[in-house]
Amino acid sequence: MTFAKISSVEIQKLYAAKASAVEIIVYQAISSHVHSKTRNNAFPSLRRIAEVIGGGISIPSISRAITALSKKGLIEKGKRQSKKRFILIWRPVKKIAKKIFVDVQRVKDFVKNRYSNDAFFKRKEINNRKKEINESANRREPTQGKEKSNFYEEIQAGHQIWFDVAPRGYSNRLVLSARDDSDLRIFKEWVLRDDTELKHWILKQHKEQIEGIV
Repeated sequence: MTFAKISSVEIQKLYAAKASAVEIIVYQAISSHVHSKTRNNAFPSLRRIAEVIGGGISIPSISRAITALSKKGLIEKGKRQSKKRFILIWRPVKKIAKKIFVDVQRVKDFVKNRYSNDAFFKRKEINNRKKEINESANRREPTQGKEKSNFYEEIQAGHQIWFDVAPRGYSNRLVLSARDDSDLRIFKEWVLRDDTELKHWILKQHKEQIEGIV
């Protein structure tokens, strides 16, 4: 047995549009094929609609009723083979599907930005340079232990600050608010101190912001 549920809004719209008895019956027959609260579409054939009605209304009459409902703005007709062959315009629909789509799209955007080729190679370049700096510091002659220790600590501090202030998400600007003024001065000195490929790239990309650090 098939049941047809229509909302009070649909009833009011049918009345306001002065739908005929045949049009209302056809509308209810289509509505009986909508089995989810999250959608307002159905795709019964005209023959199936006639079967639900149970006789007395011919297929040509059903077709004319559907055309009239469409002209009155009560339904929208799609392609014959489409799952949205009939859309009940005024049927209340829970918008769960739309919310899920937005959440999924946000995840896709995050993954695309976080794990894009550009981001991957930037992180790889930074990690490789960090390894080179560590190895270089370890190879220095220990003629002055305190000087070596300070040099190594400054390199580590500058590199660590870079990880904190590096651009995030869709922004191409340094996040200078992530560290205080003294840290930013250490970072600036670290960038300008010696000639490396990484620091060349940082200075080229963020010259204006770096020069503004006082």
